[in-house]
Amino acid sequence: MMALAGGAGLVGIAGGTASASETQPNPTFETEQVVGDEDWMYDSIQAAHDDIEEGGRINVTESYDSANESFPIVLTNHVNVTGAHRGTTVVDAGDSGENVFEIREGLNDDQRPYTRTHAIEHLHIQGGEIGVLISPETSATIQHLMVQNTNSHGIASLDQDGNSGVSFMNYFHNVHVFSVGGNGFHLPFSGVNHASRLQFCIAWDNDGIGANVGGYGTHIAGGVYQGNGHHGVRFTPGANQFIRDAYLEGNGDDQRANENHEYSADVQIDNTQASIENCYFQGAGAGGQTERGVDFKGGINSHVSNCLFRNHQQGAVYVDGDSTQCDLHLKSNINWDDTYIIENNGDSTRSEGDLLPTDLSTTAGKYAHDSGYDDGTNTSSGHPEQAVWYDGAWYTWGGDVIRPS
Repeated sequence: MMALAGGAGLVGIAGGTASASETQPNPTFETEQVVGDEDWMYDSIQAAHDDIEEGGRINVTESYDSANESFPIVLTNHVNVTGAHRGTTVVDAGDSGENVFEIREGLNDDQRPYTRTHAIEHLHIQGGEIGVLISPETSATIQHLMVQNTNSHGIASLDQDGNSGVSFMNYFHNVHVFSVGGNGFHLPFSGVNHASRLQFCIAWDNDGIGANVGGYGTHIAGGVYQGNGHHGVRFTPGANQFIRDAYLEGNGDDQRANENHEYSADVQIDNTQASIENCYFQGAGAGGQTERGVDFKGGINSHVSNCLFRNHQQGAVYVDGDSTQCDLHLKSNINWDDTYIIENNGDSTRSEGDLLPTDLSTTAGKYAHDSGYDDGTNTSSGHPEQAVWYDGAWYTWGGDVIRPS
């Protein structure tokens, strides 16, 4: 260290002068605290949190010992909890049976401080019940985190008693969840998870679903969802849900599928509206062999495009009878299975906007100049023909007029 001119002493952090031997930081910062095994550090994250001002930062060193912690660690002061590295800074709840972290905002919508949020980053969380429970929060950031071997979900956002409000705009970046007893990411509609973002996250070898997400405006960008016990990703009720550029492989090991044996899928759209784009689907993997690539189970105005499918037990895409107006974009996808559409008995299933061949006498158009194909049931030629919808009827290029009954 360069000596100060004139032999002046070191300037103390809290003011005044310190000798060279007094180089340790001052532990009484109001907005910054350190957790570890030195005498001047806090020995638990909870103790540092309880003694820090709103919006402060808690730095967790590699010397932190989870044995000094009482779980759950409850965060209410809109703090940033930062570890040294997710490979070495370990928060281990062991067999405590408690959640590891709980973020509790507990504010009504007209009170929520959008400029003050929680963040948890650069930690390795293991053991306990749920790794991080959000209930509820606005604009929380969970990033560069590893969650492993929890009894239940890795990351969950749920509306708990005594914590009113909506979880809105929570951001999950580069979070890896491995080998947990529940879902990797559990963000259901019941937790009112609107505008959630999962970016470059990994859910691998979890007993439940890789990512079980609901709400409005949920987007998954990139990441890997592989070897999970049931679905890779399931979109549950909400709308404007989206997954793109993701890698999905080998989800749905039958030994861990649910007791009703709902067919496993790399992505399931369950009674909601969602879009799937630019994803790679590999049905066979170390975790088992997925039965269906995409499973439209009551899908509403959903679509799948620019994806590649291979090695699924039952084929690439399944459309059930409760799905409506789903667009499969057949020309844009690459399929290496023998069967692309396993079943097409949904209402007004489409490709590139056109209704797939069906009995148009039982299907009304959606808008003026809508187009589709009659399967030959109502055409003079007896062959499938393209038709255009106008003023309550389908008009084929062959001159037939089909009026749905």
